[in-house]
Amino acid sequence: MVYLIVSASNYHIPENHKTYKIDSPADSVVINDNEVLNKNTLNGYVKSAYPNGNIKDEGFYINNIRNGWWREFSETGVIICYGKFSNNLRTGYWKYFYGNGNICDEGYYENGKKEGWWRKYDDSGNLIALGNYIQDNKEGYWQYYYSNGVIKSDGEFYHNKKVDWWKEYNEEGLLESEGHYMLGLRNGFWIHYLYQKKESEGLYVDGARAGTWKYFDESEELVQIYNY
Repeated sequence: MVYLIVSASNYHIPENHKTYKIDSPADSVVINDNEVLNKNTLNGYVKSAYPNGNIKDEGFYINNIRNGWWREFSETGVIICYGKFSNNLRTGYWKYFYGNGNICDEGYYENGKKEGWWRKYDDSGNLIALGNYIQDNKEGYWQYYYSNGVIKSDGEFYHNKKVDWWKEYNEEGLLESEGHYMLGLRNGFWIHYLYQKKESEGLYVDGARAGTWKYFDESEELVQIYNY
């Protein structure tokens, strides 16, 4: 792999520079903190390198602006993500990866912001979250999963915060609790279950139990009333 740089007699080259190569030696440039140090215009295929020589990222420029497909890599050479840019903004389908090469996230961008349905995976490749983004914010219905595929929780988001009614399950898929969220915190009425039997019910205020709570035995008979 060959990396080309401009002449040091004509341009200052930082000690820890990143080198970029495009289609011809005349177009080669040196980049430091994304600042172009000569007057050439970047057009076409461009790639950057880490100090160890491994590719950092690669893709296409049009008049110094990222346009088209891009890929980014870790310093050890493992792919981090790939997708498309339009006028320097992420657009369309993007895919992200863990250090072990397994998929981490996938979904769509519009004007540099997450838009539409996204999926998130654990580092073994198991789906752990699925839901909708609008303008980079989690909005609407989301589902979370355990690594065994069983649903962990589901409910609504508004501007990245849990709202309205949510249900939470154990790894066997049994309902453990359900209740109301407001701005990301439990607020309002909640019911907790033990082995599918109602174990307690009462109100939350800003994430903490408040007021009168009722507790039940395994037959769902009331056994205690406690005031918080």
